[in-house]
This record gives sequence, C-alpha cells and structure tokens, in this order.
Amino acid sequence: MAKIILTADRAVFTDYHGADLFGFGLCLPYRLVPELVQYHILSPKVPTRGLRAKYAPYAICKVEASLIAAGFSRDDVVIVPPRMVAKAIDGDTEIVAIHVLDPKGLAPVTWTLKALAGGGKSCTELEFEKLMNVVRSLKEKYGFKVIVGGPGNWQLRGYEYKYGIDVLFDGEAELTFPIIVKKLLNGEEVPRYVKGEPTPLDKIPLIITPSRNGLVQITRGCPRKCHFCNPTMWHFRSFPLDIITEEIEFNLKNGIENISLVTEDVLLYGAHGLKLNSDAVKKLFKVVVDLARRWG
Repeated sequence: MAKIILTADRAVFTDYHGADLFGFGLCLPYRLVPELVQYHILSPKVPTRGLRAKYAPYAICKVEASLIAAGFSRDDVVIVPPRMVAKAIDGDTEIVAIHVLDPKGLAPVTWTLKALAGGGKSCTELEFEKLMNVVRSLKEKYGFKVIVGGPGNWQLRGYEYKYGIDVLFDGEAELTFPIIVKKLLNGEEVPRYVKGEPTPLDKIPLIITPSRNGLVQITRGCPRKCHFCNPTMWHFRSFPLDIITEEIEFNLKNGIENISLVTEDVLLYGAHGLKLNSDAVKKLFKVVVDLARRWG
C-alpha cells in the first residue's frame, strides 16, 4: 500500500450532504444528535474508488498536490476517508497525516453550542476520538509516524502522547510539509512542533483530487489582524483568476456539481489591505457565473 496516508475524522471528511452549513450541526453535543441524523444527513460517507476518496476536504487536496509537486508519486500518497483507514494502513505505511478543525470541541461555535446545550462532548470531539483510537492501535502494530495539522492543531498541545502524535504542524503546508515528510522518511529528527512558512502564490500547486462541494480558495489570510482569529496570522493574498478558474473547471470535469469559494471575506478579493477592489470582485463573480452557466 501507500507510504503516506492523508485523512481526517468523519466530522471533517464528509460533504455535509452538499450543504457545508450542516457542519455546524456537528458542533452540538453528540448526545443531542441522533445517529441517523449525524451519519446520514450531517456527515454522510464519502464515496471511494478502491481505498482512495473520490473527493476530499480542500485542505487535504492541497497537501496531496504539494507532496506530488515535491516529487512523490500518486502511488506514494493516498487520500483515505476515515472508515477506510484500517484497510489502507499496512506494513508499507510510514506516515499518517491527519487534518483537524475542532478535535477537542474548543472552536467558538462548538464552545457556544455546548454551553447553551448544557455541556457534553461534541460530535467533532467524538469523531476525532474514534479516528485516533484506530490510528493509535495501528501505530502500535506498524510503527508509522503521525503528523497532525490544520486550523485545530492548537487544541492538541499537551495531548501528543495520548493520541500518539509525533508532529503537530501549524501554518501553510505547500513548502514545509513535504520537507518534514522527507525528513521523517529518511529517519531524521523532526521537532514536535513545526511551523509552515508562507507560500508564494506561484508555488501553490493545483489540486489533483476533486474538492468536496467544489471548494476553491480565492484568498488566503486576512488583513483585519483580529488577535483571536487564526487566518490573520497568515500573509494576505488573492489567488489569480486563472488559478481559480482551473480548479473550478477541474472539479466540474470530475463530477462535482457545486462551485464554492473559500475566503474570509469575498469582498476582500483583490483588495490592498482593507481597501475594496470592486473591479477585481466584479471580474471574479463574472468568471464564476460564466463557468456555472457553461457547465449548467
């Protein structure tokens, strides 16, 4: 099997029945969410082709593309939904990389809903625990390394031993993550905490696995600099229209029926600081609308 497995828990690795807003339902305490609702409406299974997911969360697609751009082959890297992890991992597996959003239920929406609902473990916590129980057991058998990254990585500081985490990765993945992977594969020492460096736009590869619900990033970072918000720590930039167009068309060609734009604020597209660039926003929407009409 593959050397490198990319995955996430089911609260993240799903298409939310085609409506990303359903993801907020998974922020509720799981005791309030019937299993039928959770697993068939809020977080249905992602289809696979063999073990490989037919589509995946956008961030995982970008990590995969970065590894391929760094010289790994498609056979080396497999994006696997959580239900297939036990089948995908074997003696050939050397690294399992896990994307996290809210593994301990500490994100603002989850924290608020838990407080209003009288407390209890959220669905996001439950699904993360389920995945890590499987991964930890398989790690004891096969001895691979575990890397955890994504916006929720900060919640896992101090829990590395409990979950068998070797590296907590924070920041942008495109340049730094492949370097860390190569070092681990070569048996080199890697810090427990790694910060990914900002990536120039021309070094960010296009996705090669369709993204769930047609998500495509149009800006990265945020110029508002709110101290409580993770994206403000990243250098703000807008992706060129040709890159956005290519990723949208790739998704549509591969059976994805939605076009969804990833940004902290769509009106900041092309902006200089907080100064609105209305021409850039108009061009963006014209391109997206034209693509939607063309693909019908």
